[in-house]
Amino acid sequence: MPNTASKRYVAPPFRVVPESARRIYRTQLAVLALPAAAGIVFFGYQAAKVILVAVLSAGLMEFLLVKARRRRLAGSLSHSVMMGLLVALMLPADMRGDVVIVAAVSAVLLGKHLFGGLGQSIWHPALVGRLIAQMFYADTLAAARGPLLARDQLVWGNIHQVWQPAKDWLRIDWFQTLSPTGYAGWLLTRPVEALRQMGRQDIIHSSEQMAGYLLDRLPSLGHCLLGAVPGGVGETCSVLLIVIGLYFIYRGYLPWKLPVMFLAGALLGALILPIGAGRLAPDGSTYTFPFLLADSAVLLTYINYHLFGGGLMLGAWVLAGEMSCRPITGQGQIIFGFAAGVLTMVFRLFTSMAIPCYAAILVMNSLTGVLDRLTRPRGPAGRPDRRWEPDR
Repeated sequence: MPNTASKRYVAPPFRVVPESARRIYRTQLAVLALPAAAGIVFFGYQAAKVILVAVLSAGLMEFLLVKARRRRLAGSLSHSVMMGLLVALMLPADMRGDVVIVAAVSAVLLGKHLFGGLGQSIWHPALVGRLIAQMFYADTLAAARGPLLARDQLVWGNIHQVWQPAKDWLRIDWFQTLSPTGYAGWLLTRPVEALRQMGRQDIIHSSEQMAGYLLDRLPSLGHCLLGAVPGGVGETCSVLLIVIGLYFIYRGYLPWKLPVMFLAGALLGALILPIGAGRLAPDGSTYTFPFLLADSAVLLTYINYHLFGGGLMLGAWVLAGEMSCRPITGQGQIIFGFAAGVLTMVFRLFTSMAIPCYAAILVMNSLTGVLDRLTRPRGPAGRPDRRWEPDR
């Protein structure tokens, strides 16, 4: 066994197995093609256009920057293409091409190369691109509704030809209902937006009313697990994202503590953070805590919708584990994941932020260095082990 007592950690990303950065990113890129394919199935060929534009834009931006800087780093192109793919997975399938290009180019130019290139990013490059697109195209990206193809219109259906029902999900079962005559699918409220609107209703006073709201305004949990709900191209198929995350853990790309604590933090936030209980007077509202209002079955259903109904699975299993932006230490990863999960629920329930999960990860990316310093190993005298400090 080699002696690692005097080993100094170098600049991120960090790996403890003999695998090159190029191979790591190519493997991740190949695996992330699965949620991209799922998005094409549920949202049609328009999703393929978004993916193609994002990937080509990110790859071209990387190529031009390498030519301008006359410096090529192994694995950098694969990483940039992966950032472009991740940007596409976070965007709706009906997004305009200019929005996709701005997001993908910003991810590579500003999120990655502005800080020195591969492995030097403070914030996740793809999330930076998504945030910048949100800032410049807020009206375009703020839609509470999204398209979903019917099961008889998969892949080749046009998501611009969808029907808006009077009441979301009340009589729509994606597993059984065929497309309306003359339409390819439906324009439906996204599950996360329906959960947000719950706090603004004058009905949440009992467990029965809460259960009725969930049944009338949201799809079944089977829809959320499979991905048959409106949302970003690659953020709806929860089962597939969990499998991808487990594979990344198996390969050593993702520490298991981070996604587990992310989900634990989100679960706790959904359990204890108050929701609106109706207007009592013009000058104020009353709030109730879910664990006090609902019985165990309704409460579990409410929490599951928060976990599986939006981009939280993509954030927990894929985005939060970016090697250059996550803490190195195990304790730091636990704090990072748990805090990101709680922040996701805070942003989701108490703000109008369109990307609550992604914003929470960006906030914690900003604190990665602080977490590493606070949780780094200590020497015999209780002082930080200076051999652990990364080279500057």
